[in-house]
Amino acid sequence: ELDPMLAEAYTSLGFLRSNSDWEWNEAERLFRRGSAINPGYATAHHWFALDHLANLGRCEEAPTHIEIARRLDPLSAIILLSEGYLSLLERNYDEAIRCYTRALDVLDEVSTVDERVRCQLKVSLGLAQRQSGDATFRDTLLDAGRQAAELGEAGLVAAVAVDARGVQGALVHFGVDHIALGRVDRADRVA
Repeated sequence: ELDPMLAEAYTSLGFLRSNSDWEWNEAERLFRRGSAINPGYATAHHWFALDHLANLGRCEEAPTHIEIARRLDPLSAIILLSEGYLSLLERNYDEAIRCYTRALDVLDEVSTVDERVRCQLKVSLGLAQRQSGDATFRDTLLDAGRQAAELGEAGLVAAVAVDARGVQGALVHFGVDHIALGRVDRADRVA
């Protein structure tokens, strides 16, 4: 039985109902209940926007809740990342670039940052740049790949490689391949 006054419990259960059980109506009821109990709980708005509304294709509603989450927790890198992701879903690539750039700027101001989040932001920024036709995506992805390799994050390196391979530019592919193999010094010469 859930504590009737615990927003975190309703929100977490809403997340599970949405992402694991696909019980959409129940998930929405739980998210809304969590937000009603504690309107200042940023995670309730964040997860409702990204993990429920966006999953259901209700992208016109999601930005309202992600904006509330961002106002409540302006230094949350994951909320800033999600804001950019929603813009990508809407194919608003310039706005996604602004969101990811703003998120990276915020991270520069925070003393303790999970560098994997910064790396993921760079991968997402590179994707948005690529989609908008901005040729600097290559440099962004190479930088993200270097950082992922330094962090020992094979999954992030793979994400960079997959992202770069999804486009044109054999030099970027080759450069990212060098990063994936731990030869970061050779990647710069290729790109």
